[in-house]
Amino acid sequence: MSVATVHLVGVRDIPRIPDFLTLGAVVVVAPDRETLRVWEREADQGGPPPQQPAAPVPGLHVDLAGRQARWNGEELRLTPLEFRVLANMARQPGRAWSFQELRESGWGASQAPGIDVFAVRSVVQRLRKKLRAAAAAVEVQSVRAFGFRLEAAPDVAVSSLRLVT
Repeated sequence: MSVATVHLVGVRDIPRIPDFLTLGAVVVVAPDRETLRVWEREADQGGPPPQQPAAPVPGLHVDLAGRQARWNGEELRLTPLEFRVLANMARQPGRAWSFQELRESGWGASQAPGIDVFAVRSVVQRLRKKLRAAAAAVEVQSVRAFGFRLEAAPDVAVSSLRLVT
């Protein structure tokens, strides 16, 4: 009878795991404290917050630190999921965001594979409804067989959205 060797490796050693496995070892990955904190934050918030500042859209103010979105000074009452999706799309108005990118920004990369296109569409529908109720001059447009994009109304320039980090 042979005894299995257990190797405890850190996240930085993940590329070496195949080497350990070829030796017949059992590998246990233990993240360092900083990686664990990042994973916990992402799990709590549904994914990492957008890091890139947005190109402006008039009247829309997305405050990442305060986790608030406002249209012409009035708070948009968004769920955390709706906020994350809007904040991500507000980073680059006019850019087409795939269903996969929106899943990852809303639910987080770890949960994204279990989220279907219909769940993304449902969040977008609720977001559209709230933007319409606020008479916002921005809309979430469908990009056929791909995803969605945040667009300013045709008569509004895309140069004054404020994203506060």
